[in-house]
Amino acid sequence: MKQLLHSEIQNQNHEMDIIIICDHIKDKRNIGMIFRLADAFGASKIVLVNEMPLEINQKIKRISRNTVRKIGLSQKSDMLNELEDYSNLGYMCVALEKCDQSMDISRMKWKSERKVALIIGNENLGISSHVLESINHVIHIPMFGTNTSMNLTHALAIGLFEITKPNS
Repeated sequence: MKQLLHSEIQNQNHEMDIIIICDHIKDKRNIGMIFRLADAFGASKIVLVNEMPLEINQKIKRISRNTVRKIGLSQKSDMLNELEDYSNLGYMCVALEKCDQSMDISRMKWKSERKVALIIGNENLGISSHVLESINHVIHIPMFGTNTSMNLTHALAIGLFEITKPNS
């Protein structure tokens, strides 16, 4: 068995249109990794929702391995308007957050969905409560250790894997 070179790898495709909506994410390392994950899982766009637009600087470009050039980006200031707009465009808006009424991600049926807007939250505060109250679908990743949270990019990777997994 030998490890494949980048030039020897043929990535798979899926038929879903995935948008990643970020609720007040600030850390430039996380933003760079979100771009890299978006590319890896075939997401078409990232929406950064913050009070002020963030500069896509060299650090973000380096961490993303220049996937910032391949993934659509929009920067907005009103999360509820974004959710309404994507919902009106036929996207199923899904928040990835541990809540009293969230559903285990493995129980979510993605197969019939063609348009998914996955919402992830701030590094410290998670997804804003007013956003969670406006969402019909909230999912969480079950955890088995003593910690009650994980880095948002790790959670995003698991979420995108579950969404794009064949036969899910």
